[in-house]
Amino acid sequence: MHSRVVLGGTFDHFHKGHKALLNFALLKSKTIVVGLTKDVMLFEKEYLESVESYETREKSLHQFMKEIGRENDIEIVPITDVFGTTLTDATLEAIIATDLTLPGVEKINQARKDKGMNELPVFLCSIENDNDGIAISSTRIRQGLVSRDGFSYMSLFSQDLKLTDTAREELHTPIGEVQLHFPMQVVPKNLIAIGDVVTDSLLVNNSDFLCAYVDGMSQRKSFLLTDNYPVVDLKLSNPPGTISFLLARHIVQNAEVSRKAVFKISGEEDLLAIPAALLLPLGFSVVYGNVYGQEGVVLVTITEELKEFLRKIL
Repeated sequence: MHSRVVLGGTFDHFHKGHKALLNFALLKSKTIVVGLTKDVMLFEKEYLESVESYETREKSLHQFMKEIGRENDIEIVPITDVFGTTLTDATLEAIIATDLTLPGVEKINQARKDKGMNELPVFLCSIENDNDGIAISSTRIRQGLVSRDGFSYMSLFSQDLKLTDTAREELHTPIGEVQLHFPMQVVPKNLIAIGDVVTDSLLVNNSDFLCAYVDGMSQRKSFLLTDNYPVVDLKLSNPPGTISFLLARHIVQNAEVSRKAVFKISGEEDLLAIPAALLLPLGFSVVYGNVYGQEGVVLVTITEELKEFLRKIL
């Protein structure tokens, strides 16, 4: 066993894969030195707005090490480049890496070689996959596709879902904030609208949104959008009380690349707020009509907690 090994990373939204990496490192060394990226290194990260602060990421590392009884066996070093202290710390004996971080490790060893230093041995840790067999990553967590424990939210939609009476009862309570005055004075960035009247209100007020889903009906009467706004007929059906897996997949594939696109379905669009909240990135918003004829609309900000709440219901 080595005395000191080094590894680096962002450790954003600390997840199952991070735990496996640290446990692997502790099998190789008494002490692990973690190069934790500062914000200056994060500008190219996808879904940057959802990346946690340095302080939060550092706290997660300490908390995990304390949970496994190894709180004194970690040294966290803030880094602003891929090299960190690997070119100056003579006590380092090896590097822990994954297939994803291996290119950076190769740069480190080349730089050490150029300086006349010995190359550090590299121990490769396997990457943890979610229940769909796809690698768990902080990016996919921020993207809203997987939980920290490796549950793929898309796996809920491998087939059409028929909501049980119990599930419908739990969803009777709005899953977001009820807005009595709509549209809002300040429209959230990255907004998805569900429902004809809600969508029409956004259009009338020239509010910005990513996309909307309508069924051409309101209170069981035909409904036309203002100025006959063009809609894309998806030729997809969503029967009452059901969430079509094809529509769920359409939402995740199209929401981020759309701009004020309105998609029409047959059946009812009422429940589409659920797959939207489960499959879209953290920080996105969904607005839909308040249920059971209650006043106002419901504005939902997508969070990890909301995803887990809906996951348990489904």
